Amino acid sequence: MPRNLISAVWDRWANTHAFLRFLVVIAVLGITGLLIVKPAYRLFKGWRLEQNLETAQVAVQENRMDKARDLSLAVLRAGESRIEALRILEKATAGLGDPQHGEVSIALVSHPKGTDEDRFNGFNGLAATSPLGLVGQAWVGFSPDLRQQPRFAVLFAERLIQEKHFNEAAGVLLQVPEQSRNAGVEQNLIRILIARGDKQGYDEAQKRLAARFPQSGGESDGWLDLLEEIPIDHLERAALEPVRSILASPSLLKNARASLAMARLDYAAAGADRTGVIEKAVGLWKSEDPLALAGFLSKLGLHQKLLDSIPVSALEAKPALFAPLLEAMLRTGAWPEMAVLLDAPGVSLPNFEKLAYLAVIATKTGDASDKLEKWQTAILEAKYSQTLNPYLLLRKIALDADIPDIAEQMLVEGIRVGRGPLPLYKDLMPLLNSLAEQRKENTLMEICSVYLTFEPSNPVIVTQYSYFACLNNLAAPKTLLTVLEPIAKAVPKEIPVQCVLATVYLCDDQLGKATALLDSLELKPEQLAPGYRAVYLTVQVLNGRLSKKDPSITEFPWDSLQASERRKFSELIEAAPSTDAPEP
Repeated sequence: MPRNLISAVWDRWANTHAFLRFLVVIAVLGITGLLIVKPAYRLFKGWRLEQNLETAQVAVQENRMDKARDLSLAVLRAGESRIEALRILEKATAGLGDPQHGEVSIALVSHPKGTDEDRFNGFNGLAATSPLGLVGQAWVGFSPDLRQQPRFAVLFAERLIQEKHFNEAAGVLLQVPEQSRNAGVEQNLIRILIARGDKQGYDEAQKRLAARFPQSGGESDGWLDLLEEIPIDHLERAALEPVRSILASPSLLKNARASLAMARLDYAAAGADRTGVIEKAVGLWKSEDPLALAGFLSKLGLHQKLLDSIPVSALEAKPALFAPLLEAMLRTGAWPEMAVLLDAPGVSLPNFEKLAYLAVIATKTGDASDKLEKWQTAILEAKYSQTLNPYLLLRKIALDADIPDIAEQMLVEGIRVGRGPLPLYKDLMPLLNSLAEQRKENTLMEICSVYLTFEPSNPVIVTQYSYFACLNNLAAPKTLLTVLEPIAKAVPKEIPVQCVLATVYLCDDQLGKATALLDSLELKPEQLAPGYRAVYLTVQVLNGRLSKKDPSITEFPWDSLQASERRKFSELIEAAPSTDAPEP
């Protein structure tokens, strides 16, 4: 029976057309290959990924961060969201100063398989390299237990302090249970007291500093930083006598930092004899530790004394002296000396940064044409830099040199890059007001668009973006209303929000709703900003309460509006039916 069956099948096969037999063979071979090759490929792919991870880990240990970055990226691009690869990539991008480090940190913080250690490492990178809005989003996403850990709280608080959000920083630090507060928490709480800038804050800060200063003098750098932040005129020697006693101990006599901190206390108490304190400090540490001496003189504001005491030639032995020497030259207007410093042996700056300092010199020495040319050269060079956000560094240089117009331009460019330690949207108000006065509507729109990524739930950004998007026909009014109506409902007394909502109603041909909304507010048009007054007057014309020829329309300062406001409201008023009586 089996032989007959085989013979029958063979005969049938022999009688089948050759082309059909070819197709059957191909199909059988394909299925067989799929069943065998696919699992084999998966095994090979898995082995290859493991090899890449192992090699990347070794590369990190050997400090070959570029190789570690490339191999870990290869694993992630293969479709494997491996937490091990993210850990390696975070270390590698941090070590290289890679501009993508912030994005990698976000991925590590939010990875579902991440540990608390992963979240801390990611948050550490995020706090240093990302917009504050994104840092805040990550913080809110942490569990209460994590937010109470000192190491997490200190990271976030230090970033908030850097951006001058002192009350918010205090709130973060006070979430840490008192029994768990370490030196980092206590130091930042004292820093917030100092930042108040009043006698009560300074006195309380010194009281806490004296009570918590390490008795042995060890690990005192963070505490000495605080001592240097208190203005000289507010240092109370009596309150800080315990600190002075520790600094005067024999074990710290040869410590430049401790010795100069004691000199700072003596300087505050010396009155008319302050010169003697300074000369003694310079004599002791000019040769032994010029870097510590430079920091001491700089914190006292004695910039000319710093330049007189430490020559540019000292940079060869101590390259770190560049920063205090540069600051002293900026403060004293030593522009020729600054040009010499930039070319001194031991100075290593990115080219765009050096060009920016040369532009500062050109600005301050009065050559306007040279100023513009040099700033443009620095900006062009920054465009090709691998720095996280070179424009933020250019902005700092311009601010330090008191060149506000360049600083404003660099902040705009930095926002366009969309990464780096950008401030919160509410901290941009001086910039936004300046751009509005300059009628730079497109730039305002760009900033809104970028910041919606960082602060998607910020009602101010959503409102302003909705306003410009509506006026420029960039989004359907009905779509904008779904976002804007809940915001307006939550803040019924906020006139700007309600006027924007009325504008969107107008753009959506809902005159009745716009009229009812503005009527409910009982507005006094003369007290409104020009844009919102234009909304109000347009609604009055459209509902027939006001003539197109009314003086409030004909004498309205239309030139004070942004281009899109002027265009949209003029179109609506022109399209309104005339309510004027016909001429006899």
